[in-house]
Amino acid sequence: MIPSFRQQLLEIEKLKMTPFKKMLPTKKDKQEFDEIFENVRLYTSYLGNVSTHIPLESVFMGAIFNNYKRLK
Repeated sequence: MIPSFRQQLLEIEKLKMTPFKKMLPTKKDKQEFDEIFENVRLYTSYLGNVSTHIPLESVFMGAIFNNYKRLK
């Protein structure tokens, strides 16, 4: 299966955050970081409709929306 353009953008943004992830103090923190991106993946088809030139904005929106739903 060939990943969609949106999925590839998500992976690119995750790779850009690798230095941040490496600096996280514990393995659990690093796993939770990965979980954020997995949760955002749930909304990539919807976030693809957002007209933004900064893909990281869509990543943030997906993470915020998922956290909002969990808190509610």
